[in-house]
Amino acid sequence: MKRFRVLFLLLGFLLLGILIFRTDPQQIFSYLSMIGWRFLLIIGVAFGWQFGNTIAWGLAFQRGERVRFRHLFVAKLGGDAINYITPLLGLGGEFVKPYLIRRHVSLSASFASIVITKTVQAMTGVIYALVGIGCALFFLNLSPSVWATTAGVVGAGGAILLWLFIQQHRNPFSSLLKVLIRLGVKTGSLKDRLHSAAEMDAYIAAYYRKERMRLLAAVAIYCLSWTFGVLETWLIVHLLEAPISFGTAFFLTSLSSVISTAFFFVPGGVGVSEGGQVFLFGLLGLPPAMGLAVGIIKRIRKLVYVLAGLLLISGWLCKGEKEEAEGSGWGEGCRAVDTV
Repeated sequence: MKRFRVLFLLLGFLLLGILIFRTDPQQIFSYLSMIGWRFLLIIGVAFGWQFGNTIAWGLAFQRGERVRFRHLFVAKLGGDAINYITPLLGLGGEFVKPYLIRRHVSLSASFASIVITKTVQAMTGVIYALVGIGCALFFLNLSPSVWATTAGVVGAGGAILLWLFIQQHRNPFSSLLKVLIRLGVKTGSLKDRLHSAAEMDAYIAAYYRKERMRLLAAVAIYCLSWTFGVLETWLIVHLLEAPISFGTAFFLTSLSSVISTAFFFVPGGVGVSEGGQVFLFGLLGLPPAMGLAVGIIKRIRKLVYVLAGLLLISGWLCKGEKEEAEGSGWGEGCRAVDTV
C-alpha cells in the first residue's frame, strides 16, 4: 500500500509539473504575485472552516462529556496534518485524534465521536456536491456522458455513506474486530479489544438514539463550514481581479471536491486538485492559468495548516501543556522525541 501511495504521489507531482509547464508559468506566477499579503485573508476564511468543524466534532459527543474547544482544535489540526502526510488513505490522523484528547474523555467515546463526525461530514459533503451539480445545470451544457459520470460518482458515494450509516446501528466495531480475528490479524488482548469495541458500538447507538438535536446541530454546522470553502474560492478569484458570482464559486468548489474524492488514492490530491481547477475554470470560459493559480493557492493554504497542526501537537502539547503531560504519558513521549 505504501509503495502505491508513493507512486501516486510522484505521478501527482508529475501531473502538477506538466500543468504548470503547459499553462503559461509566467501568467501563473503573475496571478500568485497578485495575492501578496492578502493571503492572510484566505487563511482567515479557511479558519472559519476549521472552527466550524471543531464545534461539530464537539457535538458528536454525548451530553455530559465535554471537551474544551482548544483541546479539540489542537487534536483536529494535528490529526488532519497527519492525515495529509501519512500513507493511510487520509485516515491515519483519525486514529491519532482520540489519543490527543484521552485525558479529557474516554478513548471509546473519542473513537465513537470520530466515526459519528466523519459520517456527518461526509453526508453533508454529498449534499453539497449535489447542490453543486444542480448549479451546473444553470452554467454548463455538458454532454450526457459527463452528467452520467458525475451523477454516478456522487450517487455511489451517497449509497456507500447510507450503508455505513445503517451499519453504525449494527455493532460495527465488534463486527470488524471479529472479521480481523477470523483473518488471523493480531489484535492484542482479545478480551480487552472486544470490550472496547462493545463500548464504542453502544456509544454510537446511544448517540443516534438520544442526541438527535446535537446531531442536527452538527449537520447544520457542517453545512455552514462547507460554505466557507465556497467563500474562499469566491475571495481568491476576486483577489485575482476576476469577479464571479457566489453561485459560480459554489459550482467550482463543489465540483472540485467531487473530482478530489474520485481520486482519493492520490496523497493530498497533489496534481489532481489543481488539474480539477484548470478543467472547471476552462468549462466556465475562465483562464486555465487562473484555475491553476487558485489550486496552488489552496495548496499553500493547506500546507500552512498542516505545518500549524504539526507544530501544535509537537510543541503546544509537549511544552505548553506541562500540567496535562504529567501522569498522562505526554511527558515521556516528548522526552522520547527529544532524544531521537
